[in-house]
Amino acid sequence: MQSTKRIGAHALQAPATKTLNMSTGPVEVTPRVRKAQDVGSFNPHQEPFWQYHDETVALLGKTMRTKSRVFMMHGSIRAGLDMALFNLIRQGTRVLCLQNGYWSQMIGDWAEARGAKVTRLSFNGLAPVDPETVRSALNKDHYDIVTMTQVETNGGMLNPTQEVGEIVSKTDALFLLDTACSVGAVELQTDEWNVDVSSTGAHKCLGGIPGLAIVTFSDKAWRYMEKLPVQAGYFNAKTWWRQTMDRNFEVSFTPPAQLVMALRESLLEINEIGLEDYWQLHKEVADEVLDRFAQMDIHHIMDKGPAANQRQAYSNTVLAMALPGSMEVESFRLRLLENYGIFVGGNISEQRGTSFRLGLMTFAQMDRVNLYGTLGCMEEVIRQG
Repeated sequence: MQSTKRIGAHALQAPATKTLNMSTGPVEVTPRVRKAQDVGSFNPHQEPFWQYHDETVALLGKTMRTKSRVFMMHGSIRAGLDMALFNLIRQGTRVLCLQNGYWSQMIGDWAEARGAKVTRLSFNGLAPVDPETVRSALNKDHYDIVTMTQVETNGGMLNPTQEVGEIVSKTDALFLLDTACSVGAVELQTDEWNVDVSSTGAHKCLGGIPGLAIVTFSDKAWRYMEKLPVQAGYFNAKTWWRQTMDRNFEVSFTPPAQLVMALRESLLEINEIGLEDYWQLHKEVADEVLDRFAQMDIHHIMDKGPAANQRQAYSNTVLAMALPGSMEVESFRLRLLENYGIFVGGNISEQRGTSFRLGLMTFAQMDRVNLYGTLGCMEEVIRQG
């Protein structure tokens, strides 16, 4: 049995009985989602699984606001991104990479690795992409694909998807968007905002369990792919669609039934409250948390950048926060975990070691007990110095 701990000069504290995941993914999930996994193993030959599969795909389309093709495949978020790049890129494909953080840069790296000719349009790492700069670049040169992240997590920023999508739509280029830390919790009108290809996963704002990637292709993207030389392989989108949606020949893999059932349940939870209300809930919770942090002298790292105090540029799902004074981030995170059982993420790339990231992605993370408990424990760690 664990012993009590002495925190500070006198106070004894009971040991933490669980770890509360307040990171940016994988995320804390609700009891309903955990319970939904408890199903017998389906296989591709059993019709009941495919009924649940199709219902989940329909819920994804509703949540992502798209009537285009939605792929649900086993693998991480990055497996979904690689599936998209596999189907879109051939040697010499011209890609304009809108880059203002670690993940947007990575998309460009992966595109290059697949043979694309990548032009990187770099922006300040503490500010969103500037649409007019994108417009200017597209007026000067022709590109096949424009890539961007909706939420760039190491900066905790929200990029202007609607504006960039409108600009790209006036060209022949496809607009590829990484929605890993946004879709479900941040407004995304996939079709209306001219997003041709998107990739995300079940285990972040959609509130599911790790192991499912979700990719969407617009009709424009599908027509583009049909003109490319055929590239056979496991990630071939046309084969995948025929097997999982048309189902006009044998499925050649084992679907992860438990993960599908968990994602279905989380999507039902989101749509029960209503998607617009869910977006608004995230904004109101993020506003409240930012106010509480300010009282603790914890500040968003964008406060020191060119987009300081432009609230619309701050993500509601990923808060990238700097601690007061000379307090060390890793020591803060370790004490929070060891003394209180609360896990928050560190940061990456240029922000590594200078800030931590708090996830506000799911119902479980915004639960009043979990949220206020986290803030109270953070306040106590800071008070102890």
